[in-house]
Amino acid sequence: MESRTIRQNLLIGLQYSHLSTKEKNTRMLQALEQTGLDKPLNTHAYNLSGGEQQRVALARVLLKPSSLVLADEPTGSLDSRNRDFVMNRISALKDCVKTVIVVSHDDKFREISDNIIFLRPCPHPATSER
Repeated sequence: MESRTIRQNLLIGLQYSHLSTKEKNTRMLQALEQTGLDKPLNTHAYNLSGGEQQRVALARVLLKPSSLVLADEPTGSLDSRNRDFVMNRISALKDCVKTVIVVSHDDKFREISDNIIFLRPCPHPATSER
């Protein structure tokens, strides 16, 4: 959500928490630290690189009390350094008792995946009859 600040993006992950504003700020800063992003909370996402935006998304996932994470091409537009960082953080989510489902064309995910499901094109594409 590029038009929002880092704070606004991260507050989505804390939306249903009953924490004080001070505690929310503390948790947001901790999540950013875990993702290696050292930017002020009032920074707009459109001023961040693609890798930095992915780190904000990861921080939001860390803040959200959910046992399931769905990630659609989380490394698709990243350079190799940021891709490796994001993959390591996604792999670490398993240690937080989170189930992570990743959809990706990146073969590197095979190295960190417990289960892999390959999708193939349908041999007979559906046709619409009118």
